[in-house]
Amino acid sequence: MKSHYSIPPYLGLNQISKTKDNYIIELGYSKRLKKKLFVDKDGMQRLTEKSQLNQDIQSELVNENILKSDFRSNTPDNLKRYDRHMLFFQSYNIDPLQAQQILSKKTVALIGMGGIGNWVSLNLIGSGFKELRLIDFDTVELSNLTRQVLFDETAIGMSKVKAAKKVLSNKNSQTKIVAFDQKVQGVSSLKKYLKKVDFIIISADRPAQIHDWVNTVAVKMNIPYLNIGYRDTEGVVGPLTVPGKTYCYQCFKEHKPHKKDKELTRIQNKWDSCYQAPSFGPLNAIISSLGAIEVIKYFTKFSECESLDTELCFDPVTFKLKKTSYQIDENCRECCK
Repeated sequence: MKSHYSIPPYLGLNQISKTKDNYIIELGYSKRLKKKLFVDKDGMQRLTEKSQLNQDIQSELVNENILKSDFRSNTPDNLKRYDRHMLFFQSYNIDPLQAQQILSKKTVALIGMGGIGNWVSLNLIGSGFKELRLIDFDTVELSNLTRQVLFDETAIGMSKVKAAKKVLSNKNSQTKIVAFDQKVQGVSSLKKYLKKVDFIIISADRPAQIHDWVNTVAVKMNIPYLNIGYRDTEGVVGPLTVPGKTYCYQCFKEHKPHKKDKELTRIQNKWDSCYQAPSFGPLNAIISSLGAIEVIKYFTKFSECESLDTELCFDPVTFKLKKTSYQIDENCRECCK
């Protein structure tokens, strides 16, 4: 075999025992990765000394996913910082270098740089994306510091996207950070921010029409997007919408005809203006990280996306994850017209 193979370092030695003629080696600590290996004394010596195995044994161990190509010997310098991530990808039987190179060519836009945007961008900057676009018009407040991990007390009063850009750029200079310190005011402004974007994450909840605008732009520009947010005290990830493949926001949104009543409209607007979602730092971290994993899954295909056409709702008390699936509405005015 031309490629250099070795036992990957994540296959730790769980247990070893000895019979009269053989060693029984159990590798891996999780159910998914556990492997059992039977070797004689010569094979044991070759494994521990990392000597070359004979052709037949090597082929058998490769087929059993015990020996794998040593990607580290071919990793270019600009990707070496992602070594542990690539080990993770390899453990799911995908080409680790190829997966990392895919991420290095992708641009993700984050609409909203609050607690969720902070955590998601922190995960993505560590994953080696080509570009992150940060879209938010807000400034840092003292109450933000419970969960917005890119900011400290010296950032209070600063633009969120500018403060975030500085921290993220220092974390990884290989990723381009573009900050839009502007309020989204409609479909036309979103189109400008989202040119040549490969994925959108929306965590903003204002203005009230923001989800409608994002959905319209994503469908027209053929950009997948993922919602991450709250429903009262529960964290929500998804649904992941992929234009042309899944339903869209308008497929399940209720469109009730209603009579215009100035008094009711005034009360509704007043109530909406006073609404404040409870936001809990640890819950922010959990749902944001789940969302970041979904983005990485989408591009690398190391596993299927759990949020595709599905809303994941996480309860911070019971730790239960409830899944609600949606289907395309063939009469949808947005994606099926």
